[in-house]
Amino acid sequence: MSRQQLDRLIDTKLYSKSVLIFNTVNDVTVRKNVFSKNLRICYVGSTDKKRFLRVKDIWKQLRKQKVKNIEFHVIGGDNLYNTSNRNDIPYYCDKEEIFYHGIVGGAEKIELMKTMNLGIIFSKRETFGLASIEFQALGIPVVALKSYGMIDTIIDKKTGFLVNNKYLSLIHI
Repeated sequence: MSRQQLDRLIDTKLYSKSVLIFNTVNDVTVRKNVFSKNLRICYVGSTDKKRFLRVKDIWKQLRKQKVKNIEFHVIGGDNLYNTSNRNDIPYYCDKEEIFYHGIVGGAEKIELMKTMNLGIIFSKRETFGLASIEFQALGIPVVALKSYGMIDTIIDKKTGFLVNNKYLSLIHI
């Protein structure tokens, strides 16, 4: 578990049974080498309705400000056991000009991430945050909620931006 979670258990019986684990990322496959004229922002994570609506809100704010040469990408999928909006996501993405890649993993995900300029992670309970680590290893900053493992893995204003606001004030970064 992350340092933040371990610290929360310090006064419980679970503390003596808990272990701080530092996960590693293969640095050979994680190197940024692709550049683009466009600003490419990528959200990685669950596309349940609640999170996806936040992603759409950020995109709409950027479009209202008429930011030019910008692309918005989404990597991830809905809860595998909840199919209520699985088919809606690609439709919304097409309508809003968002590039939806679905669930992508391994080398394919890394190659896609290499082409981005900014990563967004909305996870509130992530203990390690592999996508965040992968973005940072590629030299790409991450905007994430200030919670759990993100506090341990992102150096605020250096390797990314930790924000308290659930709606991620991306416009001001």
